[in-house]
Amino acid sequence: MQRKIGLRIALVLSIGLIYCVGCKPFEPFNSDQIPLKDDSQSRVPMYRVEMMNSMGGAAVHTGKIAEAATVQGALEQSGALRRFRGARIDLYRFVPEKRTVLKLPVELQPGKRLVRVDQDYALLPGDRIVVRGRSPFGNDD
Repeated sequence: MQRKIGLRIALVLSIGLIYCVGCKPFEPFNSDQIPLKDDSQSRVPMYRVEMMNSMGGAAVHTGKIAEAATVQGALEQSGALRRFRGARIDLYRFVPEKRTVLKLPVELQPGKRLVRVDQDYALLPGDRIVVRGRSPFGNDD
């Protein structure tokens, strides 16, 4: 009986310690809930391209904004246009004044591997471009 009480007290104390230290329980996320943070304070203006295929594989490319000033340039440098024939592309941009994240959809021109001119946004520090490959089975959820 005393051993069970001792184990319970140890369990409660360890949970309290983990909570106080600031550790957070692991929370899995899917491709629509990508955690974003404010990267606009970095010294070198950088962008990030995250490429995910429909089978769960992922690749990340980080580049300098000076080398690729627009979404089209970033997609070319990361190799995302060569890797995916059809893809769903979103640009996530942190707005520090409003403390929110904007999700800007980007579409490719039909039959070409070029971003539509009206959606070829200029890149800002901390921008994330997420490229999701289309499923070969037709369900694109």
